[in-house]
Order: sequence, then C-alpha cells, then structure tokens
Amino acid sequence: MPLPSVVTQVIGIIAYSAPGAPPTDIEGVRRVQNRMSEQPNNPPPSGGFYGGPRVPSFLIPRPELIEELSAASPLTVVRGPGGSGKTVLLAEWASLRDPTAPPGVWVTAHEGAATRLAFWREVVLTIVDAGYAEHAPVFGRLVAEMRITDDPRHLLVRGFGQLRTPLVVVIDDYQHVSDDDVHDDIVFLLQHCPNLEFVISTRTLSPLELPVTSLSLDTVVIDPSTLRFTLSETATAFEQADFTCWENLALAAHDLSDGSAIAIRGLIVALQMEPDGLDAPEISPRLIDASATMLHDSVVGRLSPDTLQVAMRCSVADVLALDLVVDLANLPDLAAAETALSQLEAAGIGMWAVSTLGRTFQISELVRSMLRTELRNRSPELVDGLVRRAAEWALENDQPFVALREAVSISDLDLATRVAQARWFTLLSYHPDAVVRLLSPLSIRRLYNYPILAMVLALAYNSSGAHRVRAMEMFSIANASAKLRSTKAGSAERLILLTIQSASLRSTGHVDQAMGVTDRAMRLFSDLTMAQRDELTAILPVMLEHLGLTLYYGGQAERAINAFEASSTMAESAGAESRHHAEALRCGALAMQGEMATVRPILEKIRGEVWPAAWKHGYFGALYRLGEALSAIEQLDFPRAQYELHLMRAHVNTTEHWPLFRYAQAMIDLGLGRAAESSAALEIDMTTSGHLPTIGDRSRALLDACRASLLMADGQGVKAEALLEEHPKTSPWIAVMWSRRWLLANQPERAIRTLSRVTGDDALSVRLRAESLLVRAAAALRLQNTPMALRNLDATVRLMTEHQLRTPLMLVPRSDLLALRTAASTRDHDPTAEFLADLSKVPTVFPSLLSTIKLAERELVVLNHLVNTGNMAEIGRELFVSANTIKTQVRSIYRKLEVSSREEALMRAHEHGLLGD
Repeated sequence: MPLPSVVTQVIGIIAYSAPGAPPTDIEGVRRVQNRMSEQPNNPPPSGGFYGGPRVPSFLIPRPELIEELSAASPLTVVRGPGGSGKTVLLAEWASLRDPTAPPGVWVTAHEGAATRLAFWREVVLTIVDAGYAEHAPVFGRLVAEMRITDDPRHLLVRGFGQLRTPLVVVIDDYQHVSDDDVHDDIVFLLQHCPNLEFVISTRTLSPLELPVTSLSLDTVVIDPSTLRFTLSETATAFEQADFTCWENLALAAHDLSDGSAIAIRGLIVALQMEPDGLDAPEISPRLIDASATMLHDSVVGRLSPDTLQVAMRCSVADVLALDLVVDLANLPDLAAAETALSQLEAAGIGMWAVSTLGRTFQISELVRSMLRTELRNRSPELVDGLVRRAAEWALENDQPFVALREAVSISDLDLATRVAQARWFTLLSYHPDAVVRLLSPLSIRRLYNYPILAMVLALAYNSSGAHRVRAMEMFSIANASAKLRSTKAGSAERLILLTIQSASLRSTGHVDQAMGVTDRAMRLFSDLTMAQRDELTAILPVMLEHLGLTLYYGGQAERAINAFEASSTMAESAGAESRHHAEALRCGALAMQGEMATVRPILEKIRGEVWPAAWKHGYFGALYRLGEALSAIEQLDFPRAQYELHLMRAHVNTTEHWPLFRYAQAMIDLGLGRAAESSAALEIDMTTSGHLPTIGDRSRALLDACRASLLMADGQGVKAEALLEEHPKTSPWIAVMWSRRWLLANQPERAIRTLSRVTGDDALSVRLRAESLLVRAAAALRLQNTPMALRNLDATVRLMTEHQLRTPLMLVPRSDLLALRTAASTRDHDPTAEFLADLSKVPTVFPSLLSTIKLAERELVVLNHLVNTGNMAEIGRELFVSANTIKTQVRSIYRKLEVSSREEALMRAHEHGLLGD
C-alpha cells in the first residue's frame, strides 16, 4: 500500500541539495522508500526477533546468563573473543523471550558498516524490513537527513521516537564499528528513548563499557570471564552429546579448555570423529592434539608469518601492554605494537580490556598455550629470555605473583628472590596458597641457598595453619641460611637476612634468641644511609613489622609500637597496602598496654578506611579486631567484645597472636561469670597446643596468668598458685597475679611486697600499673593504712581516667572496692569518690577470701562427702575403698585445716571456699 506522505518527503530530500552539501545516499533512500511502501498495514508483531540467526541444534542451556540478558537494561554488552559463544547465547535468549515482550531486530555488523552513516543505514533498513517503521516518516528519512543535518543525534531521537512499539535492537559483531560517533549516538539515543533497548555483541572493548557510560545509563556487561562455560555447563555439553563417561570427560575438558566454548566444542568433535569415541573413558593426549590441530587450523593458521611471530613471542605473558609487546616482539614503536595486536584481535585469538594496568590485550588461554608450544618447537633458545623479560615487566607493573611464577618456571631463582624481596607483603597477602604450590616443589638444597624464598614459603605455610610442621622446617632453613649468608652481605642485604632470622626464631618459639638478632637489626637500620633505605623502600615497612613483632613478644612493647608506627608511616608515604597491617599491629599492641585513649581514635580511623577484601576479619586485621574487643571490654560491654572475637574465629588459631585473643576471651568470661568453662577450655589449649602456633615464655606467662585469674574466680586458689609457681615472680603479669592471689588469701603484706619488685613505670604497662595500684590500695586498706590506700586509689583513678580504663575495678574483690569507695567519700567533693560512685555495671569476679590450704584432690573428694555423712564406712563404700583409708584421709584433712571435728572442718572449709556447689 502506497505511503504518499513518506514518499513525497523522501523525494523532496532527494530533489533538493543545497550548494556545497554532501551528496545524498540516493540508493539507500530508495531502498527505504521501496521497503516501506511494501509493508502491510498491520500492527507490528510482538515478541521474537527479525533477522536473528537460527538456534543451533547443539545448544547448551545457560539459564543464569539468559536471566542477566533479560534484565531489561537499556544497554547490554556481551564481550568475548571469537568462539566464546556470544552469538549462540544471544540466539538462545532471543528464542526464549516471552511472546509478550517487546519485539526486536537483529543486525550483524560488518566491515562495510564501520562508519556512522553505514551503520545507521543497516539498522534503519533492518527495522523497516521488520515492519516496525509504519507511520514513522522521520524514521524513514533518517539516513539521508543525517548527512545534511548539523544535529544528527536529535534527528535519531526524533526518528526512533516515532516508532509505535518498544523495540530491542541486537547488534552482533559490533567490533567492526570503528566510528566513535556511533558509540555516542547509541548512548544519547538510549538516554532519550525509554522504549528502546540495545544489546551489543563484540570481540573488543568499546567506549560503551567505560564507567562514564554506566554513570549515565544502566548498563549490563557480560564479560569474557562470565562467558566461559562453568563445569556444570561443560558436563551438560558432554551429556547431550551422548558420551557414556560424560562426567569424567567433562571434568578433564573443563580443566583443559578453561571453559572456552570453541575449545570444548573442538574436543567434543574430535571425540565424536574417533571410532568408539562415544564410549571413550578419558581424553587422551592424541585427542587433545587433534582438537588443538582443529583450533590451530581455524584460528592460528589464518595468521600471516609476521603476525604469527609476534603472537608466539608475546604468548609468554599473561597480559600485554604496548610497551611489553614492543620489548617482546622487537617492534620499532608503540604504534607498531598497536597494529600487531589489532591484527590478533581481528583473527579472534584475543581481545582488548581495561584493567588496573590500563588498556591491555589478552590472548585466549587455549590459543596462548598453543602458541607457547609452537614457540618452544621453533625457537627454544628464545623462551627463557622472553619469559624473563615478561617476569621483570610484571614485577615493575605490580604483578608480583606473575613475576614469581614465571621466574620459577625458568628456574631463575635469583630473579624469584628479587621478586620475593621486593613484594614479600603482597605475595603473602593475596597469594599464600599459590606461593606454597609454586615454591614447595623446590628441593631443600636449593632453598637453603635462597633464604628469602625459604622464608616466604615458611610464612605461606604458617598462614594456613594446616602445615605447621613444614612451616617450622622452612623457618629453620631460612634461619640457618640467613645466618650463614649475613656475614658476607652488604648492609642492606644483611638487614633483610637479620629480619628473616628474627622472624624465623620468633615463629619457632625462640623469642630470646630472636631478640638478640632484632637488636642487631635495629642498630643496622639506624645506621642505613638514605641511599640504602631507598634500596629497601618496597620491603622496609614489612621488615619493621616483623622486627616490631619480635620486640613485642620479647617484652619490649614500647619499642615494638614505635617500629609499627614507623612502618605505617613509611608504607603510607609510599601508598603501600602494608600500612593497614602496621596500623592494626600498633592498635592491638597499644590496646594490650591499656592505652585506650590512644587506641580509640585509631579504631575510628580504621573503621572509616577501605581495606582489601576480608583483611579486617583476617590475619592482617587481627590486632585491629583485638583492639575493638578490648575497647568494648573496657566499656564493660562484654557481648560486643564477644562479637568482635567471633569475627576472627576462623583465623585466631592460625596466628602467633592467639595468646592475646585468649586473654581477651578470659576477660570476657570473667565479666560474664563463665570462669569455670573458660578455665577448662584454656587448659585444653595449653596442654594440647600442637595445633597452635609455637609461642615464647612471655606469651606462656600471659596465658598462665589468665588461667590463674579464671581459677581464682572459680574458687580454686591453690591450683592457681601451682600455675604461677612455674614462672619467675618478677614477670609483670605473674607478679600482679601473685599480688592478687595474696590479697584474696588475706595476706595484704605479701601482696604489697610482691608488687614492690616490679612496680616501676618502665616494668609495667599502663594496664598492669592500674591493676597493681588498685591491689596496693585494697591491701593497704586491709592493713588499716588509709592514707596509703587513698594515695594508691587516687593514682589508680587518675591513670584509669587518662587512659579510659574500667576493667581494673572488676579485678579486686567487690568488698574491697566498696570499702575503698567509702574511704574516699569521707573527703569533700572528692573526684575519686565520684569516679567510684556508680559501680552497678562492674561485675563481681573474685570472692573476698580464697583459701591457701592445699588439700590433695582425693582429700577434697572426701571432704565434700563429709557434708552428707560422718560415717567412714559409708563414704568408703561410695568411693570403693576401706573405712580405714577414709579415716586416714580424714585425719590428714583435720590436720591441714587445724580442726578436731567434722563440724569444725566443714565450717573452715566453707570459709576457705573448699566445698563444691
């Protein structure tokens, strides 16, 4: 049926051409005119696609990707190399769309449609052919008017806006479109035509994927990694092909192909061509070669000799930047490299992408493997040199694991050492398991000559917690090798080797030896010239972390905190991620010292920072979490503290910091009245600690001090004494715990005398100073020395106020705390009394009195039976011993309790907390 208005307008455009205007596309306009005049006056069809390809019979359903494509986004981009299944995926999606969904057209771009006018001509003609342009006069003359208008984009909006139905436009092979104006046209069109959607399939990265596009337009991107077949999809492919052993074949094929659709298809076809191929139990090397030959012939075989040479030389690298291609392929300049990679892209064997390295090119993994094999066959003498150059480039461009992997692959352990030395922290932060897989095949003899590699392997083993014995072995090798080499090394290298010795000795529990090495390392660090420090810029912050940890666990917390602060400052100035770990270490160390007023701003800062994924809940954030827990404990918020420890539950037992977390847990359990359960759990840890990282004597003293507190809170003072006797009384944690024990035994003189040995400010942390001052105050008041009690109480309150502490209040008996408050309240307007005014939230942890009487375990059992009966024969029957044995044990009990009757014994036992519940 003729359309006079449209035809008249089109003829008018053809007839009129202003002087100097570009010639109009007469043939194109006539095609539009003819096609529009042929369209029936029927409503446009619903659903389906005009011009789409036939869905292949060999189709693997991909429901998850179909769901992504069905998200009704204005712009969807499907990008992948040739053979990755883009077109098949879109054909499947088109065939499965709801019949009531908006209809669509399918346009396949080609080299002839690369320019702006040619592209839009293809799109317009396809829409007209599909019958969707009826009653849209502006749309009909779009191409012709675009040649003469000053505002083609608004013309596109007018034309597409006249379409009577919502429309989906699929553009396949969009990589052929080279005119940048087309990208901007599509975005502008989609912004102004809400009834229009574009689905783009391409081999190359285009501006449509840039962040600026997604900011202005909802965009769905299905990238090459998403296009790869999953294992289940690979299995479906083999199952649909009727292979008997499809599960085994699919597993092998998926590993070989890395999910490449064309590679999986090649393996299936190669198997199907074999006699009895459907019953094949596995994919033989010969079949792999056969499928590779098919792939080679279909892709690589099309390359020119020069392009193939570039591809082979570049196949040694995971990703290709232009400068790397110039180096590997011996090209004259970046422009030549760009041309060569574009030829590879056109051949479908790789594609451009934008990553943290900028604009890079990546060859498909299966093709890359084939090219490397061809390189080894044709030019084996070039391989090691090319790999070395690629590894050095990777190191310079922040890809340390790639650099390490390639260095090890050519057995260049000097280069591997250089990589490990420069990027130690990154390797262990992001790739510990991969480092183990990479370095563990090296022989002990070879590792002995490379202490840095041995150290990195030891730390990688240690981080998992599953290879503790191997970690200890590697630490020993690293220590021995570093010790041997350090005597012949220069200052910078010697500092690295001393740091390795320090960390190795500390990690194997030899903290005192590690301290000697650390002192030498810190002196050497102080003597470094600026040039030597510059040489160590990348690794120096991490070295200071390890030296600081040795200082901390060696009992020199202030020096450790200074080292952590220096590490954080250096790392921050260099923009290194290790600053997060250093700040976490500083935070945790300060919190353990009790300096909460300094800790809380650090906590606020860390909470507001964006850290790498999972770091705040993993090894690198461990002491940050400890700081959060101790901060909550000092606010007497024990449930929140427990939550903070819960966040670290998967990692606590794999770190050398586990004793610090046990301390925090003990404080929580004391606050929540769970001393008995906590004491039992900690005893199990201490007696079966083979599954935990090795610790030094000071950490063991901390743990036994925790156990002693829990035992005293549970009324087991004598057992607590036995634990404390295993340690020197001058140890700060042990001394404070002994003083508390003597206070509970009502021996205040001994409590004060014990503290007098260690109460100097240099010997005790803020936390222990506050605790010891409060014990001295309570002891002095029991001795009726009120002035001394108030002096120590005032000092305690000043210290607790300055450092925002509260827990020392719960670590003296409640009766003593109330007596001290009463003594302070006798003074007018007393700030100490005001500080102690509200003790309602302070939990009662310890009894006022705890026995020092030491009864044997069997005597305690008999004593508790005396509560029910004084009949020796009856007790003997219950305990399966003779009455005479019971009489002997009862006499011993009376002697130790200094009593002469059952009634007196039970009264004295009750006073001393010797009776069970």
